Amino acid sequence: NAAGLLPGAPASAPAAFFMPQSFRMWGINAGFGTDIREQRSRALRPFADVGRTASSTSGSGYNWLLGAGGSALAFAAYLAEAKHGDNVPARIHMTNRSAPRLGEAVNILKDSRVPMSFHLCPHARLNDAIVEALPAGSIVVNATGLGKDRPGSPLTDSCRFPVNGIAWEFNYRGTLEFMHQAEAQKKERNLLIEDGWTYFIHGWTQVIADVFHVDISGDRLALCDKLARS
Repeated sequence: NAAGLLPGAPASAPAAFFMPQSFRMWGINAGFGTDIREQRSRALRPFADVGRTASSTSGSGYNWLLGAGGSALAFAAYLAEAKHGDNVPARIHMTNRSAPRLGEAVNILKDSRVPMSFHLCPHARLNDAIVEALPAGSIVVNATGLGKDRPGSPLTDSCRFPVNGIAWEFNYRGTLEFMHQAEAQKKERNLLIEDGWTYFIHGWTQVIADVFHVDISGDRLALCDKLARS
């Protein structure tokens, strides 16, 4: 039902309601790192795109895009926000296989009000050691892109998750080895397991909400979720 998604849309809107009329566009663009926008990473990785365009309907224009990927950094920063009061982690551990990227994380999160520990872990077994030392009830997040962008997991199959913990797979598609590792221990370790689907849907719908100046929450968000699954 189109009216459930966009205010003012007729219940059975034709395709032309959503799609612009035919036009011609010319342009030239230059950029770097733009594939990072579609990848999850534990490090802040800048990207940019700049260009000049000309359209047969709207005339000339420019595009300028700057940003930085890094879902793990965003998650760590969010957990430490003042609005959470005392409801924050006792400590956040962040691992990376790259020393330069780990250094970027240190610089970005050095003023966090939550204690941070940074670990250089070029091999999965080193990540295992960090996870297995966590106290019961800890959250373990895979924000590496392994299991989606390319097969694999940051952990080995022998790694044991914290008892009564949460395993959060940021990936919403792919081979999802990290999530399957957690599922194999779900009963034994009493784990709560989440994949990245809700994270994915919420992120995209909030961008759409900003662009079209509409509220996408509650029933409307649930409808978007249902349509995306179909």
